[in-house]
Amino acid sequence: MFNFAFFRLQRLLIVISCLFLAHCAVLPWGAEPPPPSPAPQPQVKPPPPPPKYADTEIIVDVERQMLFLFKNKKLLKQYPVSTSKFGIGNRQDSYQTPLGRHYIAHKIGANAAINTIFKARSNTQSVAVINQQQEEDVITSRIMWLKGLEDGVNRGPGIDSYDRYIYIHGTADEASIGKPASFGCVRMRNDDVIALFSLVKPGRYGTQVNIVKRIEDLKKPPLMGI
Repeated sequence: MFNFAFFRLQRLLIVISCLFLAHCAVLPWGAEPPPPSPAPQPQVKPPPPPPKYADTEIIVDVERQMLFLFKNKKLLKQYPVSTSKFGIGNRQDSYQTPLGRHYIAHKIGANAAINTIFKARSNTQSVAVINQQQEEDVITSRIMWLKGLEDGVNRGPGIDSYDRYIYIHGTADEASIGKPASFGCVRMRNDDVIALFSLVKPGRYGTQVNIVKRIEDLKKPPLMGI
């Protein structure tokens, strides 16, 4: 009886010793348990690259009454235009042509027949008789609606080019092209405005439009033979 009890006690001591040794092998005596592993952090995606501007730019030279189209900083096309007969200015209801940097917010009239008349930017399905005396400013063929980029110059209350409906557009009064005769917009011959329309891109990072008194007044005037 005594031997059996001693045998059971001996086996119990062996089990306890094994458990103690296993604990010591995993964690040294007196050591603190390791801190829990940090939770995996979500991967942060790098910011997208800045958008690229279109490779075309328009400069309207009021003194010369010319529009210059550049592609990759090189002169691609040039067209005679007509800016406001009331001169340069940015005030609402002044009927003057605003200066400064713009972009083409909307292109209107794609695929319309040449000399098509637009009213409130809608195709009337009527065709203008060119150089016939008109009682109103007849907008024809294509419209490129400009939006200003400079606060206090062509963007903002009372001076906003977009709210003033400043366009580059075709005109029924082609005889006036080359001299100031518009009511604030930049007029073009119908063949020319259709050609230009096909070469420019709308949107904030589309074709930029800069209206200046003289192209030489730009801080970095483009290199060209004019």
